[in-house]
Amino acid sequence: MKSIALERPLPKAHGTFVLPQFSSEVPLVIGGESIAHQSLARFSLAAEKFGMELPGGEIPQLDAIVQKQLQGWLDTQIGANARSCLRGQPLIIANSSEVEFFMRAVSNLELLKMKPVIEALEAEVPGLGWYVVNVIERSNGRGIGIYSPASMSYHSHHYFNGAESDEDFVREMRAMEGDDDPSPEELPDLIEQAKTDYGYLPSKVLESVDGHAHLLGWASPNGIHGPKHLKTKQVEYLLKTTVLPDGLKQCVNDAIALERLYRKNKGEYSWDNSDDEDQIGAACFIAWNDAEMLFELTGHYEEDCYNSGTAIECLCRMKVATGSTTAEFENMARLMRAYFDQWNALGNLLVHFLDSKGNEDGNT
Repeated sequence: MKSIALERPLPKAHGTFVLPQFSSEVPLVIGGESIAHQSLARFSLAAEKFGMELPGGEIPQLDAIVQKQLQGWLDTQIGANARSCLRGQPLIIANSSEVEFFMRAVSNLELLKMKPVIEALEAEVPGLGWYVVNVIERSNGRGIGIYSPASMSYHSHHYFNGAESDEDFVREMRAMEGDDDPSPEELPDLIEQAKTDYGYLPSKVLESVDGHAHLLGWASPNGIHGPKHLKTKQVEYLLKTTVLPDGLKQCVNDAIALERLYRKNKGEYSWDNSDDEDQIGAACFIAWNDAEMLFELTGHYEEDCYNSGTAIECLCRMKVATGSTTAEFENMARLMRAYFDQWNALGNLLVHFLDSKGNEDGNT
């Protein structure tokens, strides 16, 4: 199985613990030992309450107990599917002011492709494939960021000034330069010139998803109605009344399982952005089919963040203050458990999109 390596420097903000893929090893960074250890002890007891069993045997240091506690839980919690297609490095930081969970973004991301599975589902029952896509895209904003068509649209928004067509993009550029709105006769030549001046236009992004504008959150071109969208209850009924190939049926079932977790767990997996940090990185790439545009836009976004000095390679970040109540420590542990439940369920879904033959397009 091949994977994608983004050219990025290793993170420096939180110690020197960096692994190339998701691992059950949870490094601990300790500072202000006395108060930090008190907080770790409270966190460990809270984690035990939510199913993260304390390790047996004689372990002389508290931080080693907590590390082994979390490692043992992740060894059983994170299955082979999530390990095969999702990447990240968990980290626990304890100091005199807080205990923080940090899921670091790493390189060597797996590339998955939607098209074969989604088109097969749509051929069986219109709406089933797009339901699965919508569930996958819900992972963004929940601390399990993925570089996907939706993120591609987000990263291109400022570049295109919100334009969703070449014509609108040219008009926007002309307006910014103080020029008059071009006539219909002028537009074709201006668009051809824009292809040279800007490298890629909205049509190129749209082409990379085979014209499925809804994957980008864009309006359908030429007023064409978007695809059929199904609710979870409708999908559950269809699975009971429709005969699907086993692999496709399991894919939809895994999407339903993930959707249920997302509905159940409303926790926020972000951080205080008072330092104007820009989160970069993802757990994987999932393209529609051709990943060239996805790589292009992702690369530009990360490069811009690095150049501005605001980049932070982080998927998820949550913390609890050392002086917090027992209930607040327990909520932190509950959110961590819910986070990895979702991580594992997403892996169960995304494994259906792995290319077992390996990537043959020269991008690996």
